[in-house]
Amino acid sequence: IFLCIALFYFSIYTLKGNIKISGEILSKLNQKIDQNQNQIFLPNFLSGILTVLLATPCSAPFLGSAISFALSQDILEIFLIFITISLGLAMPYFVLLIFTKLTYKLPKAGNWMNHVKKLMFLLLLGTLIWLLYILSNFIGYFGSGLVLILLILSVAFLKKLKRIITIPLAIISLSSVFLIPSFLNHKSTIATEENWIKFEENIISSL
Repeated sequence: IFLCIALFYFSIYTLKGNIKISGEILSKLNQKIDQNQNQIFLPNFLSGILTVLLATPCSAPFLGSAISFALSQDILEIFLIFITISLGLAMPYFVLLIFTKLTYKLPKAGNWMNHVKKLMFLLLLGTLIWLLYILSNFIGYFGSGLVLILLILSVAFLKKLKRIITIPLAIISLSSVFLIPSFLNHKSTIATEENWIKFEENIISSL
């Protein structure tokens, strides 16, 4: 359920607009970097944080799926995925430092970015549909459809209504999403003598 909500909102933000980062956060980070230029670790560390914040709107379609998957895994998988993400984020800088002439060949901002945005939206939407399909194994197609409807309603409330009404309605919609599995969870079949069969190792693969 949590992964469905995260991917749904990532996809909406990808299509309709970038994830906004507070200007105050960016300016404070810049000040800290300027104040600690005589040190080695701190300004570089803060520059890395600043880079991640600025890259978030562009990288969200990729990282949304990866981080959602990582948070559902064990500690080793989480560590490896986040290390891989950090290396991937740093790799373009390493390449441009080694081959400086490539900086002149970087594409300039333009209408092509809107097409990339739509492609990223479709990839996220496909992942969301796949997750809803997986969820349907536990709560059925009706329950998965209801989850999607409530997610759409939560966005509609936030967009159309006045803030004093919209926030409670959006919260109710999202809270209802978490309650759906408890009401629609499929009960496992209770084993009885009628559906027991004699154990034979050689027929396991066929079963």
